[in-house]
Amino acid sequence: MSRKVLGLFVMGLMLLSTFYVAKPASAAEVPGDTLKIVYLAAQGSLFMGVFNPSPDGMTDVYTNRVWYFLNDAAIVMGPDAQRHGYRCQLVDVKYNVQVPDSAIIWNGTSKKWEAPYAGKTAKSAVTWKCGLGQWVDGHKITLADYLFSYAMDWEWAYQNGEDDKYYNENWGNALQGTLESIMGINVDKLTDDYIEYTVYQDYVVPYSEWATAVNYMVKPGFPWQVYYTVSKMVAEGV
Repeated sequence: MSRKVLGLFVMGLMLLSTFYVAKPASAAEVPGDTLKIVYLAAQGSLFMGVFNPSPDGMTDVYTNRVWYFLNDAAIVMGPDAQRHGYRCQLVDVKYNVQVPDSAIIWNGTSKKWEAPYAGKTAKSAVTWKCGLGQWVDGHKITLADYLFSYAMDWEWAYQNGEDDKYYNENWGNALQGTLESIMGINVDKLTDDYIEYTVYQDYVVPYSEWATAVNYMVKPGFPWQVYYTVSKMVAEGV
């Protein structure tokens, strides 16, 4: 079995497993344990892609729609055809802002957080406020989940050396163009209930704050421990 196929299989199992883990006492009570989704689709056209929320998967409209119902979205598109905050709220968009020393990116070669753009001018600085809440098994979403999700985009999108096991070509094709515009992320405020952070970027859409803001944002889809374990399984073999 190739690493790519194995990766898709394991990521699929990981997603499914999040709905069948043992529920601790702290988890919210939910009526029933089965989610039923009904689709009207042409014969043979349902789920043409792999159910895997990474650039390797979600390649058809049906898997994307199922993930939309399962995922706690950062923002949603309203019936007015406009974006609206859901788990995350757009706080502010500033222009031509100096990048602070604390705005970091992940360096997959040195395996360190670095601030290579400190002191330079970002075309835009986008501030988000995201509620933390709980994962499906009841434990809290934390800063570690956000930072790990952010780091994984850099880790999997770039090939760091000839034998980089943590590199995926599809991930690179999907994200390199965007990540090249990111000059760092800074955690502005953290409480038990929410995280507020600013993305500094060499990117701007002059006529639209929302278009500028959604160039790149961080909203983890999985607990970092699960993400780490499955990534290691995919990269190094189960």
